[in-house]
Amino acid sequence: MLTTRPPAPVASQSRRLRAGLSGRRLPTRAGLRTGAVATETAVILTVWVSLFVGIFDASSLTMRHNLLSHLARQGARLAIVRGEYSEPELATWGPATMQGSLSDDSDFARLIRGSLAGMHSEDFTYKLEWIDGGNEIEQRVRVTISVAYLPMFRMGFGQAPIRMSATSVMPISH
Repeated sequence: MLTTRPPAPVASQSRRLRAGLSGRRLPTRAGLRTGAVATETAVILTVWVSLFVGIFDASSLTMRHNLLSHLARQGARLAIVRGEYSEPELATWGPATMQGSLSDDSDFARLIRGSLAGMHSEDFTYKLEWIDGGNEIEQRVRVTISVAYLPMFRMGFGQAPIRMSATSVMPISH
């Protein structure tokens, strides 16, 4: 004896079958996951924003480190041509230690300020030292530039800023 299957229900009939005899809808797979998308979005956005801020902070820290190194080398170059035998149009510097902020009115601060690349000069400090005790040819000068840096990631946690410095030592040439 041949038996035939009843035809598959159409969409409207399948909804009625799912509703059962009571007439109310049974939960579907999509209905069980209504809060999952919001939770996953919150987790992913938190990770993404933290990663983005971390990358920005690391880039900013690297830029400041490179700027400090550049400023220290530039300062040492300025100091080595202002030794005991420097040309008359250049003021002689040393052997007394010079220090201060790059926002002050010293010759050194005025000459270095142009290389700050938009940074605030009052945040940077400098120190020039004549290591060998004089400013004669072949004696050494040491220039140290320092700045405090507070990364964005640590800002909201009341953390102390990171103190960064760069030093350059060169022999006096004039």
